[in-house]
Amino acid sequence: MELHQIRYFLAVVEKLNFTRAAEACNVTQPSLTRGIRKLETDLGGLLFERKSAGIELTELGRSLLPSLQSVDSGIGTAVEIARNMRQTKKRRLRLGLACTLGPQRLIDVVQRLSKRLPELELFLMETKSSDIVERLLADEIDVGVACQPNYPEEVAATPLFSERFGVAFPPGHRFQALVEVPLDEVINESYVERLNCEFDDYFALRFGDRPFPLDIRFSSEREDWVQALILAGLGVSFVPEGLPLQPGILMLPICQPEMQRDVALLTVRGRPRSIVIDSFMRIAATHKW
Repeated sequence: MELHQIRYFLAVVEKLNFTRAAEACNVTQPSLTRGIRKLETDLGGLLFERKSAGIELTELGRSLLPSLQSVDSGIGTAVEIARNMRQTKKRRLRLGLACTLGPQRLIDVVQRLSKRLPELELFLMETKSSDIVERLLADEIDVGVACQPNYPEEVAATPLFSERFGVAFPPGHRFQALVEVPLDEVINESYVERLNCEFDDYFALRFGDRPFPLDIRFSSEREDWVQALILAGLGVSFVPEGLPLQPGILMLPICQPEMQRDVALLTVRGRPRSIVIDSFMRIAATHKW
């Protein structure tokens, strides 16, 4: 049994005429007749009786009509669901954003994309950079913006901008008298650990497994808690220069050595892109970071 045979059958039921049913199905009458005969063979009996007054359903035809109507309706529903999903995907963007970036870096890009595509549906996921890569490969997000020294071969990384790491500290701290903070100076300070920070990854890239001792007193995944602890005078922390800081917190760049992170736009090589993804990529690539 094939789907077009069911459609032929239902058209004959509606028109009660093979010629008009063939026209409705946009096929020749011989093609429609062959389809009906094949369906009758598959179902084991005649579906129509040809009488002088016209065409009537047989008992088998009447019995099967509700089921075949249901099949046709179900196919129509499935096609509509698939069409809606395709349309949704055309305007949807699943964006993975490193949680250490903050919205100020990308809000202009999102505004430009929304103006270009008024029906944009943005799903924003904030997490650490390593998770961005995993979710991208698992097709849980379409595009990622992350900060890692290296990426798997399957991931295409388009550089966006680089920024230095600095040290955030409270007002009145001894660092306030400096212009830059030598890295070794941080060793002697109470440290607030930002658990999602990429500093360790870049330090390891440059210096391998060389230990960098820190007096870690507090740790948190949340930027608001980290900054509240710093502002309360409970420690200092490494931060990227573009990270929004609470009023009152001061920041100076690190030196000896200078440390920086590289922010990149991530996609999966060879994965088809929607119009939304292509538009986002173009806007991000031309944005003045």
